[in-house]
Amino acid sequence: MQAQAADARWIMNPFTWLFIALLSVDAVRELLGMSSVLGMW
Repeated sequence: MQAQAADARWIMNPFTWLFIALLSVDAVRELLGMSSVLGMW
């Protein structure tokens, strides 16, 4: 039960979603080979 509570707290953390979003953007950028996009950030 404690593990589930910890998971719920982790999932509800907005910073967790921000981190996941940043990782996703990084992964997509690498897949597309658009490293030049880094200069626009």
